[in-house]
Amino acid sequence: MHKPLQGIRFKPPPLELSIDLRWLLMRAFGPPGQAVDRPDGDNTGRLARESGLAPRLSQRTPLELLKDELGRAAGLVAAGSRQALQHAIAYESIAETVAQAGADLGARIVALKGFALHAAKISAPGSREVGDIDLLLDPAVGLELHSHLASSGFEANRGPANDQHLPPLAAPGWGVVDLHFAIRGVEGEKGKWLGASDVLDRVGSSVTATGVWVPDRALLAAHAISHCIEQHSLSPNPYPLLRAVGDLLDLLPASEDWETAWQELETWLEGTVSLDELSALRDLCLLLGSGRSPGQDAPGPARLLAHFIAHRFDATYRCSLTSSYRLRRLAQARRQGTLLGYARRKLTGLWRAHSPD
Repeated sequence: MHKPLQGIRFKPPPLELSIDLRWLLMRAFGPPGQAVDRPDGDNTGRLARESGLAPRLSQRTPLELLKDELGRAAGLVAAGSRQALQHAIAYESIAETVAQAGADLGARIVALKGFALHAAKISAPGSREVGDIDLLLDPAVGLELHSHLASSGFEANRGPANDQHLPPLAAPGWGVVDLHFAIRGVEGEKGKWLGASDVLDRVGSSVTATGVWVPDRALLAAHAISHCIEQHSLSPNPYPLLRAVGDLLDLLPASEDWETAWQELETWLEGTVSLDELSALRDLCLLLGSGRSPGQDAPGPARLLAHFIAHRFDATYRCSLTSSYRLRRLAQARRQGTLLGYARRKLTGLWRAHSPD
């Protein structure tokens, strides 16, 4: 096993929470109905949509209260929940199709991330956007299933396959399916990322009405942390990192749940997320969940929150993350013994990007 990581790698600009941002955080994560200073409705509505929190806000806040506090922007925020629910229901049908195709091949399919939270009824319906459906399966049947779906109306996107996932598949009409062979950043024995068999062997894993399986809450929490901190936090791509706070509060809503799961989370994530980042994220979730925002007495959570917000809203800060992101990916590939494969994929991507169609 490698030595656990230390320190918080992010250096965002100092953050002073505006009334609008404070309203956003308290309504999205704090106790429902708590007293909050009235924000600027139009600006706060924009922040809600751009942060990816509009569905969660709408689901947790009565429409009349939204209208009172946001004015004309309330309708746009409420629309986020309706759209999120429509997308999740559409993905239920797609998941059923893929699960049945997998069953015909003797494979059980595991749902990850947003759709797993929806399918297992962990997140309230319509409270989280599901942008695509991430499914985990054993490599032995992955290529066969991918080919079967591609011949059944799914359209394979351009891109090479690798030892982690296959090219995304566009579902007939609408929706995207990603078939994965490993849960990125979540490590099992010998530092290898967990696969479908690892998930299905765990007692807490269960099958849903759609036919796909979901991991237990602790494993979903570990993946949410890896996806947020390791995969997207150093990427200049403005993924809404605050979405992970909502996921974690839904997965582990009480402080005792955090403490029970924490040692296991540390073991799974020690090669991906530092102990200081884990601690800061845990404390940030507990603070926001209780209706408070971190101050000078909580420098780790405050720094992490500043990073989450600047990563989404500060273009200059996002640009500064690019070099750190590339160095992190190289170090990870070297540690896992996949450096040559990583370099080959990057060179192939550059060649495709600059080659004529």
